[in-house]
Amino acid sequence: MRRDRFGLGAFEVTARYSLLDLDRRVFTAGLADPNLWRNRAGMIIVGFNWYLNKFVKVYFDWEHAMFAQPVYDAPGPKLQKTSDLFWLRFQVYFRPGGLNQRDELTPGPRIPRPGPAPG
Repeated sequence: MRRDRFGLGAFEVTARYSLLDLDRRVFTAGLADPNLWRNRAGMIIVGFNWYLNKFVKVYFDWEHAMFAQPVYDAPGPKLQKTSDLFWLRFQVYFRPGGLNQRDELTPGPRIPRPGPAPG
């Protein structure tokens, strides 16, 4: 944001799909109990990020998990094939010792700016 200018910041839409597919040997080797765990799950995540300014970021996401076989829903004996989760997270960037105008939300390598041509 520019000095003496105010606005809503920037918004970023996010989406991701992930899949977990475990080999049956995980269960036959005794690493997991097939009565408690499943070998396949998919997840869809949709959300948005709000960059209020260069120091504050807000995440909001919805996660929808799909299981190959029904799983137990804690804390009860109810079986379900899907699970939903909404979450909100705040991130504040700060640096001990103070900030200056060149600080970014995500620090990284500094790229030198070209100066006047030698002449």
